[in-house]
Amino acid sequence: MSALERLRIWLRPDKIHKLQLTNLFSEVVVAFMKILSGQLARSYKTKALEDDFKAHYQAKHAIIFPHARTALHFILKSLELEKGDEVLMAPLTIADMINSIHSLGLKPVFVDIELDTICIDVEQLEKCITPRSKVLFVTYLCGLVPNIEKIIEVGRKYNLTIIEDCSQCYNGLYNGRLVGTFGDAAILTLTNFKVCSSLFGGMIVTNNDKLAERLYDFRETALLPPQPSVLLKHATKNLIYTVLFSKWAFSYFTYFIVLILEKLDPRITYRLYSGNINVVLGKSENMLVSEFPPGYVGDYTEAQAYVGLCSLSRAEESTGARIKHGELMRKLLHDINQIQLPAKLEGAVNVYWRFPLCSNDREGLKRYLLDHGIDSSATYLCLCSQEPAFKVYHAPTPQAEKWKQTVLLLEVHEAISEDTIRYMASVIRSYFERRGNDVH
Repeated sequence: MSALERLRIWLRPDKIHKLQLTNLFSEVVVAFMKILSGQLARSYKTKALEDDFKAHYQAKHAIIFPHARTALHFILKSLELEKGDEVLMAPLTIADMINSIHSLGLKPVFVDIELDTICIDVEQLEKCITPRSKVLFVTYLCGLVPNIEKIIEVGRKYNLTIIEDCSQCYNGLYNGRLVGTFGDAAILTLTNFKVCSSLFGGMIVTNNDKLAERLYDFRETALLPPQPSVLLKHATKNLIYTVLFSKWAFSYFTYFIVLILEKLDPRITYRLYSGNINVVLGKSENMLVSEFPPGYVGDYTEAQAYVGLCSLSRAEESTGARIKHGELMRKLLHDINQIQLPAKLEGAVNVYWRFPLCSNDREGLKRYLLDHGIDSSATYLCLCSQEPAFKVYHAPTPQAEKWKQTVLLLEVHEAISEDTIRYMASVIRSYFERRGNDVH
């Protein structure tokens, strides 16, 4: 790259970062002040947020819990399963989901994925089912929609309770039906980068009256009072993020810090982007725990519901833009043989929470993109089927391992223009043309 070209890139005001927060700075400030003033108890805004989810999914019940992992834990606890019963799931998830299962004496069983939908492979699913299999936990990653009807068919065949995780797939459709409405219950995390964000939280939607009754009871009896210090920490982190990753601050300040750190050691930025101080310091490691961590059972708050309602009001616009941008990216990259693009199945509407492409030269492509003002990332999800802490549950999942090792996630959110999507695609194309790879 010539010095003039590099200068031109450095002067671009629309560099692309990988931390597009859902909540606006002003909304987080209001939430911060609500927390300081003690507006924590669940009240009418919490109910309004639940009612909005209930209406969106045309569900009889929508019940908010502190976190998605907490929501999963109490759904499983409500089912009154026996020790040693199995929860079938894909291995790519956050590690704490495993403890949501393990701490109840249940056994996570990892099912390999289809590489192009990043969801459970139906053939592998049938091979994993045993007489102890009781629950099928289906996770939709990156906003991709698999053939969920086929997955549900297998689950019903073996009388499994089906829980859908739609955290990255709000508004995804299959044959005109929202994902999250196929199983017995669905959960959605409301962390700070999801389409609906309330700092953190885990929404459950279900039509099962018996399950809902037990969940309401657990929420009133098993949760602890909210911790203002934890809420303030999350709000402060979001305020810092909204400043550092605003358009101008990132383009003319934060980008250069990321660029330098990536040159020094990519693991540094990987840790920094986690936002967890223990991860940043290299002191965080996954482990199995016999009791569900009390830090995840502090009750949901009215301050969180406020920002959740604000972000939810923009959700339709947000997902509409992601659908359009994701499909444009697919169209622009379809003829590059050295990458694998996500599937777009007939009848499916992918909402592209992030756009995943797989490349055997991921690190080279990632550096090239960053040099051209585009910050991309590998996945932060854990490959739980090989995580050292979960050795007792290890299983061969070669497709999930391949995805974990080769995927690069690109931003296609609503703040990005179509021209920027075209620029990103042109940079990716130029990388492979420059290497002399096969591009039609």
